[in-house]
Amino acid sequence: MAEFSKQTHEALQAFSKERLIDIILLQAEKIAEVEKENADLKNRIDKLEAKLNSNSTNSSQPPSSDNPYKKPIKNSGKKGKPGAKKGHKGYRQEMLPPTKIVNVPPERCSCGCEKEYNKLEPFYTHQHFDFRKSSRWLPTSFSCRDRAPVAAS
Repeated sequence: MAEFSKQTHEALQAFSKERLIDIILLQAEKIAEVEKENADLKNRIDKLEAKLNSNSTNSSQPPSSDNPYKKPIKNSGKKGKPGAKKGHKGYRQEMLPPTKIVNVPPERCSCGCEKEYNKLEPFYTHQHFDFRKSSRWLPTSFSCRDRAPVAAS
């Protein structure tokens, strides 16, 4: 309960019993009014929230009345990250025998020096499929890199 000052406490002791009963009844009426007003406001809040949360999916409103900036939440039922899970054995498409092999050597150095590439070895291989032609065209490309140690300048 709220703390009363000594003056308020002494003033209440000076009142007669009938006067104190009248004060208590007056406060009870005021509490009942405030509780009724509180219930009315809660009811009004519930109605306004229901109106605010209505859209074309849960009311008879047309879809054009939905807020264009508020995206609908889609519950697709999927959980977790996409893709294969840990421990899943992967499968790669096997490379078919090539009809043509194209070696792609490294390009000229970006600094402009005339470096020679001595020990080239393939490090990336891929196949091209061209289904527009009647015959199967399967060149295999090998991108190469130099395995020779780089001399310090």
